[in-house]
Amino acid sequence: NLGWNSLNVEKEFHEISGLPVQVGNDANVAALGEMWQGAGKGYQDVLMVTLGTGVGGGCVLNGKIVSGIHGAGGEIGHMPVKDDEPIACNCGNHGCLEQYVSATGIVTQAKKVLDQDARSSSLRNYECLE
Repeated sequence: NLGWNSLNVEKEFHEISGLPVQVGNDANVAALGEMWQGAGKGYQDVLMVTLGTGVGGGCVLNGKIVSGIHGAGGEIGHMPVKDDEPIACNCGNHGCLEQYVSATGIVTQAKKVLDQDARSSSLRNYECLE
């Protein structure tokens, strides 16, 4: 999302700070943080779901991240939940969970409802729905 594909973030932050740096998927790192000092403190197995512009997740088993294929082990947002969705998800598939329950998905669904219903609604006043 940040367009840092060509940037070696670990190297850049190490050079700035002089400290060892590791970079990871935000949901995976959040799950590790919860295991270390948060709601999962004291546990070695933690599952975390993140909701925002997308739907993500981090899975920690025996104290280690389950990264899966291409680092997408806990990424549940692209799990298909609706077979007949005509609009493609950002990933290219159709009917992904993220299309309905992420912040972006909720705005899209609200716009659809508002477009099909002329009744007055306070939702019409929100900038993100215009």
